[in-house]
Amino acid sequence: MSSPRLVRLSEVAPGREFHAALVDSSSARQGRAPHTHDFHEVMVVLQGSGLHLVNEREQTLEAGAVVFVRSSDVHGFRVPRAGELFFVNVAFPTSRWERLAESFGLGNEWRVWRSSATPPLARLPASERQASEAAAMRAVRDFHEGGEALALARFLTSVLPAFAATNSQAVDMPAGPRWLELALGSMQREENLVDGLPRLVELAGVSLPHLCRTMRAQLGKTPTEWINDARMRRAATLLATTRAEVREIVAECGMENVSYFYRQFRRRYGASPLEYRRREGGRLA
Repeated sequence: MSSPRLVRLSEVAPGREFHAALVDSSSARQGRAPHTHDFHEVMVVLQGSGLHLVNEREQTLEAGAVVFVRSSDVHGFRVPRAGELFFVNVAFPTSRWERLAESFGLGNEWRVWRSSATPPLARLPASERQASEAAAMRAVRDFHEGGEALALARFLTSVLPAFAATNSQAVDMPAGPRWLELALGSMQREENLVDGLPRLVELAGVSLPHLCRTMRAQLGKTPTEWINDARMRRAATLLATTRAEVREIVAECGMENVSYFYRQFRRRYGASPLEYRRREGGRLA
């Protein structure tokens, strides 16, 4: 049996931080031969269905599926002759992901994901698909418009919560009420994090006092403390992976007071935002 074809990121996106494309049924059929690559990729299925043939196993692909394909995976596709399958594929360097996983607070999950027999796959309910699909299409647009690190970070921070917010394969879920897991997973998305506490209460579907009691019991912190932590983690990720201005990052994370952000950031990371960027950004180069 011949070795699977190796696809290199330098071939599909020379000199770029990432590659993003909308893949249709005909392309998926052409790509059904087993292949591997020197990068990771995230697939967001928009429409149709088919089979993901990976590591001599099968995963069913259908609208709402999000798959994190690792560089070590050998995979291809099978689409019925009369069927259709449309998905967005976003590829990015393995070296960049290792650091991003820690920034996203996914270090433990990543250790589980990379050792599993098949790639982690999340199946989003219809109510959760719109944000991931919009993020995927935005990544395609950003790629064609020359977007780089900021565009990649935006895509990943929007899509990766799918693995925390659903019953994803190969991902350990923390103990706690299901409604809280879903709400906190959804809050990792940019548009929800910006809206803050009112949005968290809305997503949780419980009263604010009940939410406070539950989060204190499960996480040892209030909803506001959790939101501030999540915003700081996102800000740190954007500082380390993009060249965006600090004021832009502050606004994108849902904060309004820049002076307060500087104080809280230094307290958490022991450095100013620009000092942190110089220190951590070099590790991601």
